[in-house]
Amino acid sequence: EALRAQVVERERHLERMAGDATNIENIDLAELQRRHRMLAAAYRTDRRKIDDLTGQLAQLKTALGTQEQLQTAYSELKEAHRKQALHM
Repeated sequence: EALRAQVVERERHLERMAGDATNIENIDLAELQRRHRMLAAAYRTDRRKIDDLTGQLAQLKTALGTQEQLQTAYSELKEAHRKQALHM
């Protein structure tokens, strides 16, 4: 819950900074550079998270495919045993 609050607050802060980016008449060059670095760092962090989540999603899809194959094989094996039991 605390992590979620931090993420929401970070997003709000970045939104304010992005919104302020259009009002550059009252901002000096050093402040613009500082904001640019902060936004660039946030972007890199988000890209890393997206890449990590994409990797996790691929692993989960693979695991799901494997699980479905195992479930199908198990069902076929149960059916084969049932048929074998009927013939005995």
